[in-house]
Amino acid sequence: MESFTKRVLVFNLLILIGTAAFLRLIMRGSEASLGFVISMAFAILLLVFLNLIGAAFSKGHSKDFMLGALLVLLIGFGTCFGVSATYR
Repeated sequence: MESFTKRVLVFNLLILIGTAAFLRLIMRGSEASLGFVISMAFAILLLVFLNLIGAAFSKGHSKDFMLGALLVLLIGFGTCFGVSATYR
């Protein structure tokens, strides 16, 4: 795997983990609430949007940003659906 691809993917994963941890701290540990799911979904959409902007304006690295957007969509919304399954 190329160095730039690895940096984009690691950066996206760190942002996802950091966002989930930050939102959990804000929600005081209740990640099984509807507010957490909506906030996390908004953060994921924002990160995907930023990856798509990076893909549109980068020269020669658009595939890396598209792969990052796909990774964020798969892992991020998988997490949202998993948390929403525990919502009562």
